[in-house]
Amino acid sequence: MRNSESEDLAEVAQGNWENFLPEGVASACPAWRRYCDSLHENLIAEWCGGKKFRRALKTDVFDEAVGEGCFPTLAQVAGEVHGIDVSEPLVDLVSKRRPGFRLGVGDVRCLEFPDDSFDLVLSNSTLDHFETEAEIERSVLELARVLEVRGRLLITLDNPVNPFVWIRNLLPQRATGAVGLVPYFMGKTLPMQKLVGLLEQSGFCILERRHTMHAARVFFLHLLGTIQKSPAISNAILRSMLAMEVAAGLPSASLTGHYSAVLAERTN
Repeated sequence: MRNSESEDLAEVAQGNWENFLPEGVASACPAWRRYCDSLHENLIAEWCGGKKFRRALKTDVFDEAVGEGCFPTLAQVAGEVHGIDVSEPLVDLVSKRRPGFRLGVGDVRCLEFPDDSFDLVLSNSTLDHFETEAEIERSVLELARVLEVRGRLLITLDNPVNPFVWIRNLLPQRATGAVGLVPYFMGKTLPMQKLVGLLEQSGFCILERRHTMHAARVFFLHLLGTIQKSPAISNAILRSMLAMEVAAGLPSASLTGHYSAVLAERTN
Protein backbone atom coordinates (compact mmCIF):
# COMPACT_ATOMS: atom_id res chain seq x y z
CA MET A 1 0.00 0.00 0.00
CA ARG A 2 1.32 3.45 -0.91
CA ASN A 3 2.15 5.84 1.95
CA SER A 4 -0.40 8.39 0.77
CA GLU A 5 -3.08 5.71 0.63
CA SER A 6 -2.17 4.55 4.15
CA GLU A 7 -2.46 8.12 5.38
CA ASP A 8 -5.86 8.51 3.69
CA LEU A 9 -7.18 5.34 5.33
CA ALA A 10 -5.79 6.35 8.71
CA GLU A 11 -7.56 9.67 8.42
CA VAL A 12 -10.88 8.04 7.56
CA ALA A 13 -10.38 5.51 10.37
CA GLN A 14 -10.53 8.51 12.68
CA GLY A 15 -13.83 9.66 11.20
CA ASN A 16 -12.50 12.44 8.95
CA TRP A 17 -14.71 11.93 5.90
CA GLU A 18 -14.59 15.37 4.30
CA ASN A 19 -11.69 14.51 1.97
CA PHE A 20 -12.38 10.80 1.63
CA LEU A 21 -11.76 9.01 -1.67
CA PRO A 22 -12.23 5.22 -1.75
CA GLU A 23 -9.08 4.35 -3.69
CA GLY A 24 -7.85 0.92 -2.64
CA VAL A 25 -10.81 0.20 -0.36
CA ALA A 26 -13.91 -1.62 -1.63
CA SER A 27 -13.09 -0.96 -5.29
CA ALA A 28 -10.38 -3.65 -4.96
CA CYS A 29 -13.07 -6.36 -5.22
CA PRO A 30 -15.62 -5.63 -7.98
CA ALA A 31 -17.45 -8.91 -7.35
CA TRP A 32 -18.16 -7.88 -3.76
CA ARG A 33 -19.49 -4.54 -4.95
CA ARG A 34 -21.82 -6.34 -7.38
CA TYR A 35 -23.11 -8.34 -4.44
CA CYS A 36 -23.78 -5.22 -2.36
CA ASP A 37 -25.44 -3.46 -5.29
CA SER A 38 -27.62 -6.50 -5.98
CA LEU A 39 -28.84 -6.57 -2.38
CA HIS A 40 -29.84 -2.91 -2.61
CA GLU A 41 -31.43 -3.36 -6.04
CA ASN A 42 -33.55 -6.24 -4.76
CA LEU A 43 -34.59 -4.34 -1.64
CA ILE A 44 -35.56 -1.22 -3.60
CA ALA A 45 -37.45 -3.26 -6.19
CA GLU A 46 -39.34 -5.28 -3.57
CA TRP A 47 -40.18 -2.45 -1.18
CA CYS A 48 -40.48 0.52 -3.55
CA GLY A 49 -41.07 -0.96 -7.00
CA GLY A 50 -44.85 -0.81 -6.92
CA LYS A 51 -44.96 2.97 -6.54
CA LYS A 52 -43.69 5.79 -8.75
CA PHE A 53 -41.91 8.46 -6.75
CA ARG A 54 -41.44 12.06 -7.72
CA ARG A 55 -38.06 12.85 -6.21
CA ALA A 56 -35.56 10.58 -4.44
CA LEU A 57 -32.53 11.34 -2.26
CA LYS A 58 -29.59 9.06 -1.50
CA THR A 59 -27.69 10.12 1.63
CA ASP A 60 -24.17 9.19 0.48
CA VAL A 61 -22.49 8.24 -2.81
CA PHE A 62 -19.95 5.64 -1.65
CA ASP A 63 -21.66 2.83 -3.58
CA GLU A 64 -21.59 4.88 -6.77
CA ALA A 65 -17.87 5.60 -6.35
CA VAL A 66 -16.79 1.98 -5.92
CA GLY A 67 -19.35 0.18 -8.10
CA GLU A 68 -22.48 0.64 -10.16
CA GLY A 69 -24.34 1.82 -7.09
CA CYS A 70 -28.03 2.44 -6.52
CA PHE A 71 -28.69 5.39 -8.82
CA PRO A 72 -29.86 3.31 -11.82
CA THR A 73 -32.30 1.37 -9.63
CA LEU A 74 -33.58 4.55 -7.98
CA ALA A 75 -34.09 6.08 -11.43
CA GLN A 76 -36.46 3.22 -12.22
CA VAL A 77 -38.79 4.18 -9.37
CA ALA A 78 -38.27 7.97 -9.15
CA GLY A 79 -38.49 10.74 -11.73
CA GLU A 80 -35.58 12.67 -10.23
CA VAL A 81 -32.62 11.30 -8.24
CA HIS A 82 -30.42 13.39 -5.94
CA GLY A 83 -27.32 12.29 -4.06
CA ILE A 84 -25.26 13.96 -1.35
CA ASP A 85 -22.04 13.18 0.46
CA VAL A 86 -19.96 14.99 3.05
CA SER A 87 -16.82 14.34 0.95
CA GLU A 88 -16.38 16.92 -1.80
CA PRO A 89 -13.75 14.81 -3.66
CA LEU A 90 -16.16 11.86 -3.62
CA VAL A 91 -18.98 13.98 -5.01
CA ASP A 92 -16.68 15.32 -7.75
CA LEU A 93 -15.61 11.78 -8.67
CA VAL A 94 -19.16 10.44 -8.86
CA SER A 95 -20.38 13.50 -10.78
CA LYS A 96 -17.91 12.67 -13.54
CA ARG A 97 -18.74 8.95 -13.54
CA ARG A 98 -22.51 9.26 -13.17
CA PRO A 99 -23.80 12.13 -15.35
CA GLY A 100 -27.53 12.73 -15.28
CA PHE A 101 -27.96 12.64 -11.50
CA ARG A 102 -28.13 15.66 -9.21
CA LEU A 103 -25.23 15.55 -6.79
CA GLY A 104 -23.96 17.92 -4.14
CA VAL A 105 -21.91 18.14 -0.98
CA GLY A 106 -24.14 17.74 2.04
CA ASP A 107 -24.33 16.44 5.59
CA VAL A 108 -27.32 14.31 6.52
CA ARG A 109 -27.17 15.73 10.05
CA CYS A 110 -28.01 19.19 8.70
CA LEU A 111 -29.59 19.02 5.26
CA GLU A 112 -29.88 22.15 3.14
CA PHE A 113 -33.06 21.01 1.40
CA PRO A 114 -36.39 22.68 2.26
CA ASP A 115 -39.10 20.82 4.16
CA ASP A 116 -41.06 18.22 2.16
CA SER A 117 -38.50 18.12 -0.68
CA PHE A 118 -38.62 14.38 -1.38
CA ASP A 119 -41.05 11.48 -1.39
CA LEU A 120 -38.32 8.81 -1.21
CA VAL A 121 -35.04 8.67 0.72
CA LEU A 122 -32.51 5.85 0.58
CA SER A 123 -30.05 5.90 3.49
CA ASN A 124 -28.05 2.68 3.28
CA SER A 125 -25.37 2.45 5.96
CA THR A 126 -24.82 6.20 6.16
CA LEU A 127 -25.88 6.90 9.73
CA ASP A 128 -23.72 4.14 11.25
CA HIS A 129 -20.56 6.15 10.59
CA PHE A 130 -21.19 8.78 13.27
CA GLU A 131 -19.53 8.84 16.67
CA THR A 132 -22.70 9.22 18.76
CA GLU A 133 -26.28 7.98 18.84
CA ALA A 134 -27.36 11.61 19.13
CA GLU A 135 -26.06 12.18 15.59
CA ILE A 136 -28.12 9.24 14.33
CA GLU A 137 -31.20 10.68 16.02
CA ARG A 138 -30.56 14.15 14.57
CA SER A 139 -30.15 12.67 11.10
CA VAL A 140 -33.41 10.73 11.30
CA LEU A 141 -35.24 13.93 12.27
CA GLU A 142 -33.64 15.70 9.29
CA LEU A 143 -34.75 12.91 6.97
CA ALA A 144 -38.28 13.18 8.35
CA ARG A 145 -38.20 16.93 7.75
CA VAL A 146 -37.19 16.74 4.08
CA LEU A 147 -39.67 13.94 3.39
CA GLU A 148 -43.20 14.92 2.53
CA VAL A 149 -46.11 13.37 4.41
CA ARG A 150 -46.50 9.77 3.22
CA GLY A 151 -43.00 9.93 1.82
CA ARG A 152 -40.93 6.81 2.36
CA LEU A 153 -37.55 6.16 3.96
CA LEU A 154 -35.55 3.01 3.24
CA ILE A 155 -32.80 2.88 5.84
CA THR A 156 -30.13 0.34 6.76
CA LEU A 157 -27.72 0.29 9.69
CA ASP A 158 -25.05 -2.14 10.83
CA ASN A 159 -26.68 -4.85 12.93
CA PRO A 160 -24.84 -4.97 16.30
CA VAL A 161 -26.43 -8.32 17.16
CA ASN A 162 -24.46 -9.98 14.37
CA PRO A 163 -21.38 -11.53 16.07
CA PHE A 164 -18.97 -10.25 13.44
CA VAL A 165 -20.28 -6.68 13.75
CA TRP A 166 -20.24 -6.93 17.54
CA ILE A 167 -16.62 -8.12 17.66
CA ARG A 168 -15.51 -5.64 15.01
CA ASN A 169 -17.00 -2.77 16.99
CA LEU A 170 -15.05 -3.84 20.08
CA LEU A 171 -11.73 -3.51 18.23
CA PRO A 172 -9.85 -0.20 17.96
CA GLN A 173 -10.56 1.63 14.71
CA ARG A 174 -6.87 1.96 13.90
CA ALA A 175 -6.40 -1.80 14.28
CA THR A 176 -9.22 -2.74 11.89
CA GLY A 177 -8.04 -0.11 9.41
CA ALA A 178 -4.40 -1.18 9.56
CA VAL A 179 -5.17 -4.78 8.60
CA GLY A 180 -7.67 -3.74 5.92
CA LEU A 181 -10.59 -5.40 7.73
CA VAL A 182 -12.64 -2.20 7.71
CA PRO A 183 -10.41 0.57 6.36
CA TYR A 184 -12.77 3.41 7.22
CA PHE A 185 -14.47 4.72 10.33
CA MET A 186 -17.30 2.65 11.79
CA GLY A 187 -19.42 4.58 14.24
CA LYS A 188 -22.37 3.96 16.51
CA THR A 189 -25.29 1.88 15.35
CA LEU A 190 -28.64 0.68 16.67
CA PRO A 191 -30.21 -2.78 16.93
CA MET A 192 -33.41 -3.33 14.98
CA GLN A 193 -35.76 -2.74 17.92
CA LYS A 194 -34.10 0.55 18.83
CA LEU A 195 -34.00 1.70 15.21
CA VAL A 196 -37.71 0.99 14.84
CA GLY A 197 -38.43 2.85 18.08
CA LEU A 198 -36.44 5.88 16.92
CA LEU A 199 -38.26 5.99 13.60
CA GLU A 200 -41.66 5.77 15.29
CA GLN A 201 -40.73 8.55 17.72
CA SER A 202 -39.64 10.67 14.74
CA GLY A 203 -43.02 10.50 13.02
CA PHE A 204 -42.68 7.36 10.91
CA CYS A 205 -44.90 4.32 10.49
CA ILE A 206 -42.99 1.06 9.92
CA LEU A 207 -44.02 -0.75 6.72
CA GLU A 208 -41.32 -3.41 6.37
CA ARG A 209 -38.31 -4.65 8.31
CA ARG A 210 -35.72 -7.40 7.90
CA HIS A 211 -32.09 -8.30 8.40
CA THR A 212 -30.07 -8.39 5.22
CA MET A 213 -26.64 -9.45 3.90
CA HIS A 214 -26.43 -12.96 5.30
CA ALA A 215 -23.25 -14.03 3.49
CA ALA A 216 -20.28 -13.94 5.86
CA ARG A 217 -18.49 -10.75 4.86
CA VAL A 218 -14.92 -11.59 5.90
CA PHE A 219 -14.95 -15.05 4.31
CA PHE A 220 -16.57 -14.14 1.00
CA LEU A 221 -14.71 -10.87 0.56
CA HIS A 222 -11.45 -12.79 0.86
CA LEU A 223 -12.70 -15.61 -1.39
CA LEU A 224 -13.87 -13.24 -4.12
CA GLY A 225 -10.62 -11.32 -3.91
CA THR A 226 -8.59 -14.45 -4.57
CA ILE A 227 -10.56 -15.63 -7.61
CA GLN A 228 -11.74 -12.33 -9.12
CA LYS A 229 -9.81 -13.05 -12.36
CA SER A 230 -12.29 -15.85 -13.06
CA PRO A 231 -15.64 -14.24 -13.94
CA ALA A 232 -17.45 -17.58 -14.17
CA ILE A 233 -16.45 -18.63 -10.67
CA SER A 234 -17.11 -15.14 -9.27
CA ASN A 235 -20.62 -15.15 -10.77
CA ALA A 236 -21.34 -18.58 -9.33
CA ILE A 237 -20.24 -17.44 -5.87
CA LEU A 238 -22.30 -14.26 -6.27
CA ARG A 239 -25.43 -16.31 -7.00
CA SER A 240 -24.73 -18.47 -3.95
CA MET A 241 -24.34 -15.40 -1.74
CA LEU A 242 -27.61 -13.91 -2.95
CA ALA A 243 -29.35 -17.24 -2.33
CA MET A 244 -28.30 -16.96 1.32
CA GLU A 245 -30.80 -14.12 1.73
CA VAL A 246 -33.38 -16.82 2.38
CA ALA A 247 -31.95 -16.67 5.91
CA ALA A 248 -33.84 -13.38 6.37
CA GLY A 249 -36.94 -15.48 7.04
CA LEU A 250 -35.35 -17.68 9.69
CA PRO A 251 -35.44 -17.17 13.49
CA SER A 252 -31.65 -16.74 13.38
CA ALA A 253 -31.83 -13.78 10.97
CA SER A 254 -30.71 -11.24 13.58
CA LEU A 255 -27.52 -13.26 14.13
CA THR A 256 -26.60 -13.81 10.49
CA GLY A 257 -27.73 -10.51 8.93
CA HIS A 258 -25.05 -7.83 8.67
CA TYR A 259 -27.59 -5.01 8.37
CA SER A 260 -30.95 -4.04 9.79
CA ALA A 261 -33.20 -2.72 7.01
CA VAL A 262 -36.46 -0.80 7.53
CA LEU A 263 -38.98 0.75 5.19
CA ALA A 264 -40.87 3.53 6.95
CA GLU A 265 -43.47 6.10 5.92
CA ARG A 266 -43.69 9.61 7.32
CA THR A 267 -47.10 10.04 8.92
CA ASN A 268 -47.05 13.65 10.20
